[in-house]
Amino acid sequence: MLNRSIRLFVALGTAIFLQPTLAAQKPEMQTAEAPPDHGIYDKSATGVFYVPEDLLTEHQQIKQRFDELSSERFRDPQKAADHLDSFDDVLKELREIESKIDEVKVHVQPFEVFSRRETQAFQLGDAKQVVITADDVILRGWNGKDIKCVIEKFVLGTEEPDEAEFDAISVQHELRVADDLVGKDKASREEAEKRHSEQNESKASSPESRKMRAELLAEIQASYAMYQPLQGNKIDTLKIVGLTFQEGNEHLSGRTKSPGGAGTFGGFWKRSAKVTIYIPACNHVAVRGCMVAVDIKSLDANLILTAHDSQDRSYGKNFSVKDIDGNVTVDEAPIRLIHGVTGNVTMTQTDEVTNTGTMHSRGLRTSSSPPPDPTSVTDVNGDFKGHFVRADLRLESIGGKIDVTNEYGNTHLVVKQPLSAAAHRIVSHSGIIHAACKDAASVGVPLNAFTQVGTVRVALKQKELADKSYSTNGRGWYGFQPPTDGFNFQALKRPHQAWTNASRDDGLDLISSSGVIVVAPPAAD
Repeated sequence: MLNRSIRLFVALGTAIFLQPTLAAQKPEMQTAEAPPDHGIYDKSATGVFYVPEDLLTEHQQIKQRFDELSSERFRDPQKAADHLDSFDDVLKELREIESKIDEVKVHVQPFEVFSRRETQAFQLGDAKQVVITADDVILRGWNGKDIKCVIEKFVLGTEEPDEAEFDAISVQHELRVADDLVGKDKASREEAEKRHSEQNESKASSPESRKMRAELLAEIQASYAMYQPLQGNKIDTLKIVGLTFQEGNEHLSGRTKSPGGAGTFGGFWKRSAKVTIYIPACNHVAVRGCMVAVDIKSLDANLILTAHDSQDRSYGKNFSVKDIDGNVTVDEAPIRLIHGVTGNVTMTQTDEVTNTGTMHSRGLRTSSSPPPDPTSVTDVNGDFKGHFVRADLRLESIGGKIDVTNEYGNTHLVVKQPLSAAAHRIVSHSGIIHAACKDAASVGVPLNAFTQVGTVRVALKQKELADKSYSTNGRGWYGFQPPTDGFNFQALKRPHQAWTNASRDDGLDLISSSGVIVVAPPAAD
């Protein structure tokens, strides 16, 4: 469900901006009727989606089973490890019924929707670098030379609106050095610090205060590190204008009702827009926000996705990236699907995006968060590096090195072809690590699976993986690794080296400190 926000569908490609729910200005109430015996499924910028109640009930039942299994995966890893296939089956059911709903859902709109379609074009700057600030993003690549924006403008009302309502909506483009968006380059930072020192030369400062300032500057710079290639350059910046309360947009109230079914009462912005932005092949595209929905496809550029300057968030929406010719860097944006990347993928999601809440019962207040949505990364030619606080992560067809820290989450690695010659690792404090492989030889590198206080299960033969236990560096480890002839010092050091990501020989290291590790052939399709 959308809250307050900017929604932008950008199609290297497309963009929708919905703005914050501010104080309404004398809303004119309108009511629309949905088909009989229909329930509420979702909301859009201009209306509400209804589906037959029997189908909605079926969806809710499947969703409840999915949520229960999801909770079990994080509440009881030992039990969940026995039901890995059940979770996949229910997830498949959920996707199937969602597809069925998409075919029959009815869009009910309390107001008449007036629309205009316009096109704006901007010449791509010499740096061939684009920065877009938006929470709801659709990007599509294209073969043209310019940045082209196809804007679908929507105005709600009961009669034909003034042209000024449509004219107020547009895409604003600037070609500039965007220190405010991507940070300063090294030369600019040094010059700014030099000026600061000269201005404060007469003021005494303690070593402690100088140290604190240096640490603060380093922290600020680290937060802009992913933008380093864009710093100091004249880059193309894009944003949509005309949709905020301050820019003259109004908030209207409307009702929808299904006879014998459900009804709604809610607010809609008078103006909204769907902006399709086509961007040609370029060096970098950075999207800042990314917390409502992300749909990016067929982009010929290095892609950077961050949660910087996000104004809104949603849960359970589409967050997907497909067919990228370049590298992909994700910094706290809740991307749930990455498929088809020619370069490397780097993901950092240590600030979990779930709809947390507090319950009151029997004199106790309980604050908790639901399980995370599944995240899938497949068909990556380069390396995959990920750091997650709690992801439900699936990896398949990773061509380069795998380096995953999934602190309290679950990781499912599907091995259908040998891994590259590298020191791969998947580590977790308490999550499930499931490696689906035909046998040890099919992995392509030596496989090691160890825990400190958890459980390791392998469905492979003793000659492939032998049971071992070690105590090194103040930690005890037990699990399985390739058999050795007699004592092997490198084998003894392996679990701790993998846990700390120290230098080590090629191999696949699965380390869950207190969780469950499962190594078994993949389930039959």
